[in-house]
Amino acid sequence: MVRPDEALDGTLGAGLVVTHESLDRYFARARQRSGDKTETALGEAGWYRLDAEPYPEPVTDLDAPQPVRRQIVNTVRRVWIARFNPASEPWYDEQTCTSGSDVDDDSLFPWHHPEDAAATGNFWLSTTSTPECRAAIERLQIGDLVVVQRSDPKERKHLRGRFGATDVLYGLAIAYAAEEWTDSATERRERQVSLLPAGKFRHPVPRTTARRHQRLRGISFSSPPQTPDGSRRLGFTLSAVLDDDVNELLSVCGLHPDALAEPDLARLCARLRATARGNRLLWRMRWDHVYQHKVRTCHEQKAVAACKK
Repeated sequence: MVRPDEALDGTLGAGLVVTHESLDRYFARARQRSGDKTETALGEAGWYRLDAEPYPEPVTDLDAPQPVRRQIVNTVRRVWIARFNPASEPWYDEQTCTSGSDVDDDSLFPWHHPEDAAATGNFWLSTTSTPECRAAIERLQIGDLVVVQRSDPKERKHLRGRFGATDVLYGLAIAYAAEEWTDSATERRERQVSLLPAGKFRHPVPRTTARRHQRLRGISFSSPPQTPDGSRRLGFTLSAVLDDDVNELLSVCGLHPDALAEPDLARLCARLRATARGNRLLWRMRWDHVYQHKVRTCHEQKAVAACKK
């Protein structure tokens, strides 16, 4: 009888302890090859030309006839929400990323050049950087759909910009590549997952406004679980969207469930970019309180002027 580890040692050789720098150089060669293949595949799928077929609207016309049978989508991927705060520290202090983790900054999260994310390793999800989110990162599978959220920087108000004091669903990404190794000091298996930017929303979805209008109120949004079965602790960086809330999230983001059934990642990215529209109505309503305050102020001023007269 031969033990599996003995057979592997005889074939592959004994494992060696290496530094993190040398491990990164080892992975860098595979990343560069992946970047080249990604650029070719996305080009053939029409990502750069913006001529891919968009997904249909996730709505049904009021006068549409009742379907004979209910449509069933056989999904091949899960849906997750990844939250990144522009005021937080960088995920890694490489020379190429030293100014934060803002998904609105194309130099950090290359929405217009996904091949760069594949070639350099856009590892915004890592068990070493966010160990409290280990369960979710370990369950995240290659090809899963990740809705990217830009969180409110709170006390750093200068980073809010056009988004205001709210969290916004900013765009769509794909879990594209994963690197794993065993830490010799802790003897724990570590994992980092690269996100491939697929499509930035034309109209980001403000979560505060959505909740105010009775949207995104399921358990996946109020108490986001780390794992798809909902059995682990809360996921503050990465969380799974449970089955009952998937359609709600896709509907608010203007995305048809057919995106969960596309097996070709390049074609999926091209169609997502052509479709990623977000929610124009919710985006416009995010300043409702400002408008209403101006209306009330105008009425008060008119009333004061009338009283004086």
